[in-house]
Amino acid sequence: MAERPENYNQSRAGGRKKGPSFDLPIALGLLKLEGNNRLPDLEPFCLTGELALSGQLRSVKGVLSIALEAKRRNRRNLIVPIQNAEEAAVVEGLDVYGMHSLSDVVRFLRGETTFDPVRPCNNWSQPASLESETDFAEVKGQQHVKRAIEVAAAGSHNILTCGPIPLPIFEWTKTRNYARYLTKAAKKEKA
Repeated sequence: MAERPENYNQSRAGGRKKGPSFDLPIALGLLKLEGNNRLPDLEPFCLTGELALSGQLRSVKGVLSIALEAKRRNRRNLIVPIQNAEEAAVVEGLDVYGMHSLSDVVRFLRGETTFDPVRPCNNWSQPASLESETDFAEVKGQQHVKRAIEVAAAGSHNILTCGPIPLPIFEWTKTRNYARYLTKAAKKEKA
């Protein structure tokens, strides 16, 4: 980079830095300021990642939100730490590249190496069949348990249950189809 080492403090004067998501874009911005950097225009790219002192990229939180925002802003390429690549690849219409280090990112941007975009696995984009779901109509009583699950489902929260649970409720919570249950219940109320 420079002839002498340079350190940049990203913390505010009165407190700690909140989140490492901007480490990679800041580092590339500094490299772009150099005279002989051979980096292309970074406008079509969205970048996020924490940089370790060794130059390795570390995972960051909120990559799915960043990917959705990148798509909304018509960015076609998203560069993230390799640990976050599969999560971000869920967003369709976006080429997500998972990188291990800052040097990988620089070589990729310069065209010295190529990386294939990460494709989502686990079939996240394919909806599950609604016919196989257990319906709360099969559960007699237990209104407080059903209400707690509905509240958790509405807020996308987890559920911890203790003690004996009626089998249909247990099967339903095991499948993690909370949102689908709410949609199904809303359709039944309209009918």
